Amino acid sequence: MTSDDSVFDLSRPRQWLNGMIFASPHSGRCYPDWFQSQTILSEQHLRSSEDAFVDRLIAPAVECGAVVLTSRVPRSLVDLNRSAEDFDPLVVEGAGSGKLNPRSWRDWA
Repeated sequence: MTSDDSVFDLSRPRQWLNGMIFASPHSGRCYPDWFQSQTILSEQHLRSSEDAFVDRLIAPAVECGAVVLTSRVPRSLVDLNRSAEDFDPLVVEGAGSGKLNPRSWRDWA
């Protein structure tokens, strides 16, 4: 059981039967007031980065003996499975100046 301010939900079966762990790091949809007040993006735009309802899709796996870990933090606030190489140094202060990853870099010129 988690508190309302938890950043994730962890559901465990009574007995871990199958060694499976299901995770959904991009299904979070708890947008803090401070974040909403500082963004210029619409709710629809923010929510477009979610893997909407994947947490609900994998939730029944607990009944089959699997562990389920889901994020409550929205991907537009923090991408929980992003590597350091995926940060765009033109956008993120302190990001390395190494090789740009084509998944994160855009030609803004």
